[in-house]
Amino acid sequence: MTWFVRLIASAVALLMVGACYQVDPFATDDDDDMGPAGDDDDASGDDDDDASGDDDDDASDDDDGFPPAPEVEETSSLPGRVYSLDLAGATFVEPPGAGGLLSTLLSDEYLLFSVGEGSDFSAGGQPGLQMFGAAGSADDDGNVLQGLCNESLNLTAGADEAFDTSDDTPAEWLDPWLDLGPIDLALEISGEASTLTDVTISGRFEPDLSAFVDGRLHASMDSRPLDETLGGGEGAACDFVEEAYGVACHECGAPDPGPFCITVVAEQITGAYLDGVVLQPRSCADIIWSNIAAGTCQSAADDYDPAGDGSFTGCPEFDG
Repeated sequence: MTWFVRLIASAVALLMVGACYQVDPFATDDDDDMGPAGDDDDASGDDDDDASGDDDDDASDDDDGFPPAPEVEETSSLPGRVYSLDLAGATFVEPPGAGGLLSTLLSDEYLLFSVGEGSDFSAGGQPGLQMFGAAGSADDDGNVLQGLCNESLNLTAGADEAFDTSDDTPAEWLDPWLDLGPIDLALEISGEASTLTDVTISGRFEPDLSAFVDGRLHASMDSRPLDETLGGGEGAACDFVEEAYGVACHECGAPDPGPFCITVVAEQITGAYLDGVVLQPRSCADIIWSNIAAGTCQSAADDYDPAGDGSFTGCPEFDG
């Protein structure tokens, strides 16, 4: 399982079993604050319910597409540059009322991403961007570095995780906007296989490529693997979410249908440019070999060896 889906799954799991936040009792529609101070169901805030704000409910304003923004000065300089998405600093709008807890759980965790060298930025070549990702964390000096004990992500490579094959899902470039997804990512929750579906990431680059801004992440997660953790039968996790947050689960769809999926949405995500950082491809086999050769990544290597006998059955590509 990749670090990214671990991160989202762990955050949602902890949210469900340990959260003590309440749903905004003053909300009448789509807002996500916690009380009457700043409550914005009247059309005066960033999350208003008419057609005049940043998160409105018709098709005529800027939450229904990408608004105009200054174009990037040199798109040819974008491939290879690494940006760190600050998930803890994002505004979580779903599940509603849970933003504070999710931000705490994601503190000092970053999603690093880079546009691939083989990307096509031409209008006629869209979608045409290859996207790479990796785990990132801050060191004692506040520098964000790639986590080499986590697998890197070929975000647009499809299920076979290989680029330039028939199942690729390239990101779209609408200068200066990037639009990735929807993609599906396999994951494990409470020891059970699951899938993070309909994952989308969008945002724009500053003209000088100094930062990624106005980011948005959307994902849907099957909650059924959490049912046993919550001590109930099928649907226990959904019952908990509805009772605690007033949010009903929705239909998961194929390949495992049922009304058991939870939506996670984060907005206002920013990403700093990491000067001098180059993403390193890291497979499960790379991580295991790092442990064997240098004694590093012990915990990560153990995750691929459920039998504890050195067979590393959790990493089919390991041939040691």
